[in-house]
Amino acid sequence: MPGAERRAIQRDNAAETMGSSLSLIDIKDLEPDRYYWIRKNGADAAIEIGRVSTIFGKDREFWTVVTTGSETHHMLYDFEFLIEIGPPEFQRDAPIG
Repeated sequence: MPGAERRAIQRDNAAETMGSSLSLIDIKDLEPDRYYWIRKNGADAAIEIGRVSTIFGKDREFWTVVTTGSETHHMLYDFEFLIEIGPPEFQRDAPIG
């Protein structure tokens, strides 16, 4: 399955999982260099994948968000943080190919 198609399915599944009873992640609970499902503040914004970046400094006041496929950095407060995306889980004995 191509990467773009897989990401679209993951995004749709995440949106269904989140539903209306979503508990947002507080900005003070974010971790640097981690990926999150995010949504730009405002009505009907698309759900995207974003990474908390420390390119401008390691102190929290300098952290920004960069969305996948973009080099533009945004302020943390421009987004709602929905779910942290953990590293992939690998099955050691899974066949390759």
